[in-house]
Amino acid sequence: MALHKVPGSKNYFADPAGFKEILRGPKAGAACLSVAQLVAGNAGAVGQSTYSASGATVAAGWGNEARAGAVVREVSASALDARDSILLRVVHSMSTPATGAKDTVKYTRADGSTRTATRAQAANWGRGW
Repeated sequence: MALHKVPGSKNYFADPAGFKEILRGPKAGAACLSVAQLVAGNAGAVGQSTYSASGATVAAGWGNEARAGAVVREVSASALDARDSILLRVVHSMSTPATGAKDTVKYTRADGSTRTATRAQAANWGRGW
């Protein structure tokens, strides 16, 4: 790795190949695989299909470089899982914060769009219950 001084900064040195090396490494692949295994396990518990996870090389970044990643595949398909979008629902539920519905408040903004916030966030905005 060759560090070089970044113009306009006093103490920052950059390594253009740094992220590429990190994201191609075995630790990044193992982290992606463990997340994919969680998704596959949760989807299998919720749906009727059988899901599996495996490591894969994915294209990512500005130059679509090869990086470590993982995929979740449906091994035995179920029409009900496809209809109910089980895999998408599981991924969405795992990506939302771990707050329950009782801890969130829906509100409508001035432009008519709706948003969800925690009670603490809404209290900071001066909204009442």
